[in-house]
Amino acid sequence: MIIKFIISVIIFAILVSGGYCLSENVTYSYLTDLLSVLQNTSAMIFAIAGIWLAYLYPNAIAGLMKSEKVDFLASKNEAKRIEGMIFIIILSAFVLVLVILFYTFNAILRGSDLYYHNKDVIKGLGVSYVAGILYVQLYCVTELIRRNVSFINRLYSVINEKELEEKL
Repeated sequence: MIIKFIISVIIFAILVSGGYCLSENVTYSYLTDLLSVLQNTSAMIFAIAGIWLAYLYPNAIAGLMKSEKVDFLASKNEAKRIEGMIFIIILSAFVLVLVILFYTFNAILRGSDLYYHNKDVIKGLGVSYVAGILYVQLYCVTELIRRNVSFINRLYSVINEKELEEKL
């Protein structure tokens, strides 16, 4: 737990300091291009993870939609897998919210006296903010890839076990 916290603090420090260092060379159009990619990626992750959930755990979805008590989990491992996929979906939705907030604050601050007098600080914060969103999105993508590879590995393990049983 403490190691995760220390790693998070280090990543946060790198994002903030990197954002300020790079802000001189970054233009608004670069950020909007990146935000557009992040928005599209988030929507794709959201859809892929949602499809996986609906396909692999239809009883879980049906039970939740009907607000009925349904025994839809065969094991704690399945519960952890569902929890992980839902976490990815939540993070992707969070990325979309952060993108919307960026554009909202940009619309409010741009052209104001506050922005004019603190342009370097606000620009550094903006670049750091987008870098943070990028980090969250990269985490979602790598976690989704990891879970898909894990699923494929489990699938082939089951296939191999069945082939061995048939041979015996």
